Amino acid sequence: MSHSPNEAWTRKELIDPKLEAAGWDLSPAKGEVRFEIPVDGYDAEPWNGVTDYCLYRSNGEVIAVVEAKKQSRDPRVAEQQVRHYVTEIAKHQSFQPFAFLTYILEQHTSPKILQDEKGQKHLVGDRLSSEQSKHLQTEALTAYDNDSGMTMLRIGSMNLMLHGIQHPRFFYKDTLSKAFNDEKSLDVVLMNPPFKGKMDESDINPSLPTKVKKTELLFLHLILRVLDMGGRCAVIVPD
Repeated sequence: MSHSPNEAWTRKELIDPKLEAAGWDLSPAKGEVRFEIPVDGYDAEPWNGVTDYCLYRSNGEVIAVVEAKKQSRDPRVAEQQVRHYVTEIAKHQSFQPFAFLTYILEQHTSPKILQDEKGQKHLVGDRLSSEQSKHLQTEALTAYDNDSGMTMLRIGSMNLMLHGIQHPRFFYKDTLSKAFNDEKSLDVVLMNPPFKGKMDESDINPSLPTKVKKTELLFLHLILRVLDMGGRCAVIVPD
């Protein structure tokens, strides 16, 4: 039997368990996650100016905002809302938080995708075959991060969990180092590499140009190494 999950169901059944699985403590005493936090400068219309979830760093700054939206809300309006939230929050701290929007894509997705042969509605993931679902969960996505404190690893894992990946393959590893030797293993690379760092020459993987120490150039060579034939890449580059 199919059902139409609402915002409360999405919070209880999808978001809360994924946050906990990613290592976030939801208890009020801990203060890592707070609910329905007002955002300064908002009138009652078109939004009430209250975030669904705010995730906090140990210094009290908001590192991420999570919004859950019911099916009847236009996702473009919901996206505009959460963008405004993080923009306003950024005015009171040293950086702009990440924004995660959890939205049940029934209202604005083709019926051909969401309905079976009998006309019954399903969630997008329910339409995958068992083989496709297993591949998505176990092989399709792999992520790496080398951020100190592992903050980005936690945020990235949480993002994947909110999108249905129960056990994210998110690894704490320096992909420029001798410890990472993958070649022609990926079809798509999405990358936001650091641009001002420099590598210790003694630890640069020998497959990369050892005379180059600037990380942005090393990462471009890494992309060429790990992409399979016909692979694609999207990377943020400096101005």
